[in-house]
Amino acid sequence: MFLQWGNGQDDVRAGEMGWDYCPRCEDETPTSLLVRYHFGYVYFVFSCITRFEYFLKCDICGYASAIDAAVAKPHVERLDIPFMRRYGCLMGLGLMVLGFTCLILITRK
Repeated sequence: MFLQWGNGQDDVRAGEMGWDYCPRCEDETPTSLLVRYHFGYVYFVFSCITRFEYFLKCDICGYASAIDAAVAKPHVERLDIPFMRRYGCLMGLGLMVLGFTCLILITRK
């Protein structure tokens, strides 16, 4: 049986952080909170998030610098992470339990 698995990462804008100094623009610019999440998957469908990283991103030039999670978490408004990327591992586990239950009920006579 062929088992396909891997990992990936994606970025999500999680809210505005006001104005801050940007070293690339060399000026005060509007900034956003950017959350990078890493995930692992099986068959590209059954995935789960493994970790988060937080960045302060300049809205003008796109320069991003890492910030501490304790500073960033209170400012997170909403994370638009797809349902199957966030809870896909639970769906896979549910399908396995359902399959084993059906197998037991069918073979039981």
